[in-house]
Amino acid sequence: MAQGAASYSAGYVAVAISLLSAVLMYLFAQRTYVNNIFTYRSETPLKYLTNKLLRRN
Repeated sequence: MAQGAASYSAGYVAVAISLLSAVLMYLFAQRTYVNNIFTYRSETPLKYLTNKLLRRN
């Protein structure tokens, strides 16, 4: 925009897209955190994952 390569409207659109994606990433991280905050297991994550995958099959 400073050198005339882009218009102000394109700059505003880029800022709006950046803000929207930041909000969406925040909401996704918040949901992931809330879903996993109370997940305490004595198993290691790899052992838990293999047990869970083997039980579904």
